[in-house]
Amino acid sequence: MGKICPNCKKEIDAQAHFCTQCGYQFDSASREIVSHHDSHPPDIAPVKVQKPTGSSNKALIIVISILGALILIGVGVLVALQVTERFLSNEQSQNQDESNTSAVVLQLPTYSLPAGTYTGEQTVVINKPDGQNVAVYYTIDGSSPSQGSIKYEAPIIISSNLTLKSIAIDEAGNKSEVKTADYVIAAVQTPVEQQPAVDTTETERAQFENNIKGSWVVDDGSGFLLYYDFYDGYFYSGDGGVFGYEGTYTYSIVPGNNGTIGTVYGAGLTMYIDCNPLGDNAIYINGDYASYLTY
Repeated sequence: MGKICPNCKKEIDAQAHFCTQCGYQFDSASREIVSHHDSHPPDIAPVKVQKPTGSSNKALIIVISILGALILIGVGVLVALQVTERFLSNEQSQNQDESNTSAVVLQLPTYSLPAGTYTGEQTVVINKPDGQNVAVYYTIDGSSPSQGSIKYEAPIIISSNLTLKSIAIDEAGNKSEVKTADYVIAAVQTPVEQQPAVDTTETERAQFENNIKGSWVVDDGSGFLLYYDFYDGYFYSGDGGVFGYEGTYTYSIVPGNNGTIGTVYGAGLTMYIDCNPLGDNAIYINGDYASYLTY
């Protein structure tokens, strides 16, 4: 008796290990003899291993390639994101550092002498602001100060008009704004010594007495000559010997005329005298021309 191949239903030799028609391979447990006249074997289809075809291999390769490309793209994107994030973080940190550095502004220097107008030489002390190793640099010609300007180390003497500008700079290069002050030195006013008022009255009185000193004769047209004598305070007046006045006299002057105009009082008489013009040997007594009488 033979056996039936469960795959193709061909009757084969009972000792055969595989089907000569379909190649089905039997194991040792299935080596039982099945009669040609037995009933149909159960409808259990054996698992048939099918070798992959060429088109299936191509599809698999394409899928694997796509997956690989997607993986590479994802890795690249991840790396790019990490690099970008790191760059942005460094940039932000650098900007923050620069911002912190530029935000440091020193306080202005201060001056001991306010700007303004002064009489005579002045001294200005510059006070540095607080900070680490702060130095002050200044100019006196109106130009803007810098680290190349004069470094402040001692008080500044101001003897003429000038504009003082200064700036504070620390060891890190941080700076202050520019401090400015204008100073005007006015000319020293020399006090004028007040001279005591000179009383010229006595001088002019002496001049007047000297101008009238002597004998004077007046011809008034009456046929008599009038005589007037003035000698060191003694006075005489007569009309040709018929009558006369004598005694001492006093006088007053009109100031500011160099002793040329005055009034003589003596022997009850008042005589207004004008000696102008000087040098002509004549005077006017009460308006009458009197010439100098020489003995």
